[in-house]
Amino acid sequence: MITGTSGSLAHTATVTVNVTVTSAQLRSAVTDASGCSFASPFRLIFIQNNTNVHLVPVYELVTSNPGQFGYNVFFNGTAGTPVTLVVSIPYPFVTNGANPIQVFSNFGVQSGCFTPMNNISSGFTFSASTISLTDYSTQAMGSSVMVTISGNVPSSGMVYVTFHLQYGFKGSVFGKSNFDATNSTTGQIVIPNGASYTFSVSAGSLTNSQIVTSQNTFKQDPGIAGILTDQFGNPIAGATVSLYDSHGSLLSITFTDKDGYFSFAFNLAHKTTFTLQVSLSNGTTITQTVTVKPNHVAILDITATI
Repeated sequence: MITGTSGSLAHTATVTVNVTVTSAQLRSAVTDASGCSFASPFRLIFIQNNTNVHLVPVYELVTSNPGQFGYNVFFNGTAGTPVTLVVSIPYPFVTNGANPIQVFSNFGVQSGCFTPMNNISSGFTFSASTISLTDYSTQAMGSSVMVTISGNVPSSGMVYVTFHLQYGFKGSVFGKSNFDATNSTTGQIVIPNGASYTFSVSAGSLTNSQIVTSQNTFKQDPGIAGILTDQFGNPIAGATVSLYDSHGSLLSITFTDKDGYFSFAFNLAHKTTFTLQVSLSNGTTITQTVTVKPNHVAILDITATI
């Protein structure tokens, strides 16, 4: 059983979780990249890509909300005993970052989010250090990739494994049928609206699984469209986005929605250059120049460090 000392928790405090082991236990949780829970279904954001080379409208998957994910595995066992964890990651999730799979001997809880403590990855072996789309034997929903992690339980009695993940189709282009994302050539459904994803782990006879679902969100606006995210890939809502012409005159102002999405809709007679200024509530300002062609949409992916 996982226990902790009682007391009040301030929003900025970190609580170390002490582990008392009576028998081996296995738990897991799917979170965002910061170790925080998120509402299911998570959203997949598609923006219409108006290009003349396509006979039917196509949509680019520009981001997810949250932008990145974590699969967290918690094993409690007797210190010094060997443990082998077999983790199943569902299609089409892929790892993200330089060291996306790591092992720790403990964790804290800060503002309701898991905080890893004491990296012991060097004492464990991994059957794979990364996951890419090509690692899935079947390129379809329902497929999965297995990663085996082996080592000895540390003196804390806790083995805490983290997977840093992102949705593997980011940047890909799809067709649309109702709210399903389809192959733009064949019409076959690739990402059903309401798709489910099963993350699971086993250790001997112990098993645990978590299921999350996704919701497809299609944005259809000609002109300029974009997504504003933080350094972890999470959308930033409520930012002010101002559009200026090439002479510096203000043309329009809009705000990012809950998915970090913003757009300016217009039709152009010729190629035109604009300047975008994004203003955050913390005073951060980002300026970017964009050139838009007639009957095209310029899709921007803007990252702000907060």
